[in-house]
Amino acid sequence: MSFELPDDLSPDLYPLAWLVGRWRGAGVMAYPGIDERGIVVDVELTHDGGPYLAYSSTISLLESALPDREQSFDPAELVPGAVWSRESGFWRPASEGRRCPCRERPPTPLPRAGSRS
Repeated sequence: MSFELPDDLSPDLYPLAWLVGRWRGAGVMAYPGIDERGIVVDVELTHDGGPYLAYSSTISLLESALPDREQSFDPAELVPGAVWSRESGFWRPASEGRRCPCRERPPTPLPRAGSRS
């Protein structure tokens, strides 16, 4: 599969260029105390020429049958129902030779509720 890099894509994003677009897939949600359920995950990654990708993700309960994992399927045939969660944010890769400004040190644990510090 080949694709063309958009003319206005920041060079910092070239390694992530294949992610730009809309993605859809099926999965299973399983949490303690919640009935196991099929889900549809829709993700969109966009850019505006800056050195970051904007993303949004929506997880919906699956109203159609869960596809067989061993068979190929058309994601457009997945029927989303009620929205379970939404998320959005930005991905910004660290430039070569620069450290990611995430954390300088590990997080400090908080004391447990009811304990003395």
